[in-house]
Amino acid sequence: MKINIWGTEIQATNLDETIRYIKNYNFKTPNYICLPDMYVLTQCYKSKTVRDMINGAQMALPDGKPIELYARFKGYRNIRTVSGFWLCKALLKTNISHFFYGTDDKTLKLLKENIEKEFPNAKILGYKAPPIVQVDNISQSDVICRDVQYINQLSPDIIWIGISSPKQDYLMNYMMTYLNQGLIIGIGGVFDYLAETVKISPEWIKKINLRWLYRLSQNPMGFWKKNYEILYNLPIIILRELVHSYKSK
Repeated sequence: MKINIWGTEIQATNLDETIRYIKNYNFKTPNYICLPDMYVLTQCYKSKTVRDMINGAQMALPDGKPIELYARFKGYRNIRTVSGFWLCKALLKTNISHFFYGTDDKTLKLLKENIEKEFPNAKILGYKAPPIVQVDNISQSDVICRDVQYINQLSPDIIWIGISSPKQDYLMNYMMTYLNQGLIIGIGGVFDYLAETVKISPEWIKKINLRWLYRLSQNPMGFWKKNYEILYNLPIIILRELVHSYKSK
């Protein structure tokens, strides 16, 4: 079941259902899973290209409390936020094989050390930092092309992508076309949480809906840069939707 949020189809699901789905997925069929937050949804509203990429994914999971609350207000009682952090940790405990593609070499080194400590039995086939390229140049990057060929040689079940959104969604959409197998999952900043270069907010803070305040305290500049887009675009989107709803009556 999916909920339509301003033209973007979000899976009405939760973490446990998502884990079961991925564990039973046929990894011989390449595809990708997005975890759009409210910022990405505003970008989807503004850009048909971004919206089509999210809607073209195998699943678009509800990432963030605002999406969960909106969906539940609309009557989708089963939906819960799906955290990329806990999703990744849960799947590292299975016999599924993994490849990590994202962030930078320094962070990947710390991520690798932490995973080896916490998940000694995890099937990790490799780690690689992607090149820094603009969205429009992803398909023309020789380095990314060679990286995809390398990933194909390893044939992991899951390829975790860790760069910013919606850039990672462009990358996943491109990579899927050239992969022989595997499910690509974009988890963005989760690489930093796993590497412990950025502290993840405590669960009790999430439960009282103050995760934004914790993020603000951790990274004020980064928080405001991203959330300015939300604060600016959200009232416009809501107003347009209300006008459209009124005219359609």
